Amino acid sequence: MEAENVKWQWDETKLDNTAIYCGSQLNYVFDEVVNTGRLQLSDVSGNVNIIWEGKNVYADTAFLLIDENVLFAAVYSQSSTGCKILALNLSSNQILWENQLLGLGSVGHSRYRNKVQMILTDNKLVVFGQELGGKYIEVRNPASGDLILNRKI
Repeated sequence: MEAENVKWQWDETKLDNTAIYCGSQLNYVFDEVVNTGRLQLSDVSGNVNIIWEGKNVYADTAFLLIDENVLFAAVYSQSSTGCKILALNLSSNQILWENQLLGLGSVGHSRYRNKVQMILTDNKLVVFGQELGGKYIEVRNPASGDLILNRKI
């Protein structure tokens, strides 16, 4: 499928902030006091391993997508525009790439709503953004994070 032909989709049943990896729970946790977001892996024994930490991320939510040993995380604030995405090798906890989405661009507002979901299809990482200011589709190369397409709906 060509990137230009990607259709808008949204699944209300998909949850933010959590995913399962090799029988362990992967969570995104935000500490609003110090504006730090963490991706942490909790095993069945309750052991917690922090696999990524972002300082000054101002992002209270993340949408997590796992493909084999790669975690794609869309980290964003539910009450402001914008989103940062990253790819992380779960075997080594090494960041493969990080990028700021183009999304809708800068939006002036006093109250806001922001939600993000992702899918992998035809070797493309497709991000669906649903903000108060509108919807967008952004297609990225999953290996490099390079932008393929940004389309406002």
